[in-house]
Amino acid sequence: PKPTAWITSSEDYNAGYPVLRMGSTGSDVSDLQKRLKELGYYTGSIDGMFSTGTQSAVISFQSANALTADGIAGRATQDKLYSTTAVAKSISASGTTTSYSLLKNGSYGTEVRKLQVRLAELGYYSGGADGVYGTSTESAVKAFQRNNNLTADGQAGSATQTRLYSASAKSASNPVTTPDPNQTRTLTVGMEGNDVYAAQERLIELGYLDGVADGVAGPATLNKLDSTSAIANSGVSSGSSGNIGGDTSSSGTSGDSTANALTTTLSRGSTGTLVTLLQQNLKSLGYYTGTVDATYGTSTASAVMLFQQKNGLTADGVAGPSTLSLLYSGLAQPYETAVPSAAPTSTPDVFTTLYQGLGGEQVTKLQAQLSELGYLTALQVDGRYGATTVSAVKAFQKNNGLSADGVAGPSTLSLLYSDKAIGADAQTASTPAPSITPIPSSGRTLRQGDSGEDVRVLQTRLKDLGFYAGSIDGQMGAGTVSALKAFQTRNGLSADGVAGPGTQSILYSSGALGYAQESVGVVTPISADNQERQKKERSLNGAYQMSLSGGGIVCDDKTYLYFANAADGGALHRRSINGGASERISGDTPRFLHATNGRLYYVATRAGTDCVIRLDLATLTERTALSAGAIRKFVLHDGVFYYLEGSGTLYRMADSREHLAENAQDFLIDATNDRLYLAGEGGVTRMRMSDGDTLLLTSHSAEQLALCGSACYFLSGGSIYRIYDDETQLIRTGSVTWLGAYGSRLYYLEGGMIYRCDVNGQNSQLLDSGTGYTCVSVSGDTLYVGTDQGFTTMISL
Repeated sequence: PKPTAWITSSEDYNAGYPVLRMGSTGSDVSDLQKRLKELGYYTGSIDGMFSTGTQSAVISFQSANALTADGIAGRATQDKLYSTTAVAKSISASGTTTSYSLLKNGSYGTEVRKLQVRLAELGYYSGGADGVYGTSTESAVKAFQRNNNLTADGQAGSATQTRLYSASAKSASNPVTTPDPNQTRTLTVGMEGNDVYAAQERLIELGYLDGVADGVAGPATLNKLDSTSAIANSGVSSGSSGNIGGDTSSSGTSGDSTANALTTTLSRGSTGTLVTLLQQNLKSLGYYTGTVDATYGTSTASAVMLFQQKNGLTADGVAGPSTLSLLYSGLAQPYETAVPSAAPTSTPDVFTTLYQGLGGEQVTKLQAQLSELGYLTALQVDGRYGATTVSAVKAFQKNNGLSADGVAGPSTLSLLYSDKAIGADAQTASTPAPSITPIPSSGRTLRQGDSGEDVRVLQTRLKDLGFYAGSIDGQMGAGTVSALKAFQTRNGLSADGVAGPGTQSILYSSGALGYAQESVGVVTPISADNQERQKKERSLNGAYQMSLSGGGIVCDDKTYLYFANAADGGALHRRSINGGASERISGDTPRFLHATNGRLYYVATRAGTDCVIRLDLATLTERTALSAGAIRKFVLHDGVFYYLEGSGTLYRMADSREHLAENAQDFLIDATNDRLYLAGEGGVTRMRMSDGDTLLLTSHSAEQLALCGSACYFLSGGSIYRIYDDETQLIRTGSVTWLGAYGSRLYYLEGGMIYRCDVNGQNSQLLDSGTGYTCVSVSGDTLYVGTDQGFTTMISL
């Protein structure tokens, strides 16, 4: 179809839904009717026509859900309608239904919603009518059954439902008032209610109670009882008085929860109750000093490594069954009394920067070497990079002519582990440093297509310097040429990819700059992680791209992967998220893809004009939602369009177009903190989306943005800068053309190749020596790298 300008009408798209009203037709109306019918408001046929019957059903739904009852299904109405908290139509107590299906834990659908609504009317249930028969619904049914002289099995059969919907159904004597299952009231002697029954049943289930409860329980006890980490008693006590104890815990070792806690492997990126349990135990033993936040981040991994080191386990920072078994056994040594193990004998890592607050095997190696040189005592080798270690590192650096900042970076570590290191007594070994590989004897100029031993030597040297990640095969292919160009750029040479005499003389000299070498000043070390932001972005926008909210060449909806296929000229394809063959679903070459609410949004060029295309994924029918000349970047955020035109003008599009900024080079949206970031010649600006309040973060010109944790990163002139704690620092120099963040790493393109480094700009690693990459996207912990014509390479993260 010919691109059309945005027109505010029934075709408007807001939050992924068109505004539906009298006269609307199509699959969106059919979806609306199906959902209204499921909730009991609509009894007509699913015909896709918004007529008076559909309008009446919408009005009834709006009235029951505290919405404006205007009969128009706009954003607020459809958001509520398709949510799990949508209130179904109430069932009259005098209903005539006499035959009921058995409902029990695990059931779902309209009948469950009706059940929940009726239980709520009678005061037994206060959760949302989500149509899912879970633990809270089961407990409410049990409470109703007890109060109405029925068998309290928690299953809603014909007898239970007949009584429930009758006029003689007894209401709860103490109506439930806490809809949030994570909130509880303190239970004291004499209290009655559904929460008391739930507490008693949970105690009996875990083997702590044999009788009728008559004691006191506080919130900590109840929360523990209802968690997946509640530890079952090793045996049911006999002759128990049935008292509920105070807020204490027991180390029983049996039960499904404990088995799960001991057999699950936890690592960076893990979240949930088991991580909370891990952090609590590490904290109680003195290994963990961070916040118990149920997220396995850097500080948790460091604490695990320290625990493993002190307890004679492999210090890999991964909490596997052996680590967890010892941690929860009661036999683990606390940090204060743990005996330091012998210094590791494996080769130390000289490219990972160590700084105050870290722990683990590499820190132990550092301390052991400092002890060997006389800067620490043997008793101070404890695997923790604390103030004592900082002072020792500073002393070593000062004695060895290095910048005394207390941070053990590559230059410090390389010298520390060498035989040139000067000890605390100012002595040094006399063994000469290894010589640099001489220039190959052939002396020939090497170009793409050449082969032989001198090419093999060239590849080895480029690999040693960190530019080449391919195989040493003696073939001067595209990967070797790209690596050579990166070396030439780094060392101030003409980047022609030809290894002539001038290039080789520097390449094989001791003054050659390797890729891992830093040419910036001392960088303040920080830790940062994007896990929380990534989850929020994906839940709101259907895609997390490394520049935040901006889409890319790949996205997914947890069922299919959608992507621009370079092998098919950039056409839009999809394939199962689990792999398999792909299918072409459009001839467009898509950019900035987002999949949400059963629809795919992307930018494509048609008849010389950039358009935002909305593709219905069920029917593969499309509509042009917006045309805007040239679109430099497009974002679908929480149902609202944001796009940057080629001129640098940023717009927001909801019911109407809103002008946000001029002269912008890039923008991104931080959904976690409801902020919008802008980059341009005038610097980096942060805007609060709720009221438009702006703050200039730096006046340094910026070309592209990324966020990681609470740090903002930007590109300027090919170098990477970081804004953190009101301070702007240069953290990496070079000729970077694209920057992104994922997890706790930065990813960037330089010389057409993909690299990653830590959040301090250090410890760079070449991920792929392919060349010509211009676009990067991420989906399902996989990096998709390619060009504007689609992805060509997948890299597992």
